[in-house]
Amino acid sequence: MTSKPAAVRLVADGRADCCIGSVDVVQQYGLRIHEVFQPTMIWCLYSPFPRPDEPERTMSNRC
Repeated sequence: MTSKPAAVRLVADGRADCCIGSVDVVQQYGLRIHEVFQPTMIWCLYSPFPRPDEPERTMSNRC
């Protein structure tokens, strides 16, 4: 289970007061949306730090 849908479920079950979630998921549970943040989504690419014993990847400077 991913964290935002899990947070929405906690609110819907009465185990949390509020959360940040995707509009479509929040609407599925019939919860009231207090505010929509803009921009709607920012995607980030994450990667672990290279280990000293691993060879350098060919695209490592892109991340």
